[in-house]
Amino acid sequence: MTVLILLTAVPLAVSAGNTNVSISSVTVSQSTPEPGETVTLTPVVTNLQSSQSAFEMEAIAVRTTGDTDGVGELDREYNLGSLSPGSSLEVSLITEVSSPGAKNLRVIVYG
Repeated sequence: MTVLILLTAVPLAVSAGNTNVSISSVTVSQSTPEPGETVTLTPVVTNLQSSQSAFEMEAIAVRTTGDTDGVGELDREYNLGSLSPGSSLEVSLITEVSSPGAKNLRVIVYG
C-alpha cells in the first residue's frame, strides 16, 4: 500500500517591526511512501529583502491537519536563529508514515 502526502504551508505574514517572512517552498523526499518509511520535508523560510529587521525563528513544525490519523505534531525543530532581510533557511523535518492513505500536512513557523 502506498501513502499520498498532501502538503500545505501555512501562509506566514509577519509584520512585527516591518518584517516580511514567508515559507517560499517545501520539498518532500518521497511523495508516495509506504507505511513504515521515513519522509523528510524541507521547507524554505525566507525573510524578504523588503524587511526592515531580522526575524527570530523560534521553531518550525510539521503537523497533521485532521486526516484519519487525527491532529498532531509530527516533528519540531527549535532555536533556529535569526534571519536577516534577504536571507533564507532550509530546515529538515522528519516523520515516519504510520498508515496507508492520503496525509494532509501543514508546516508552521513560530517566531
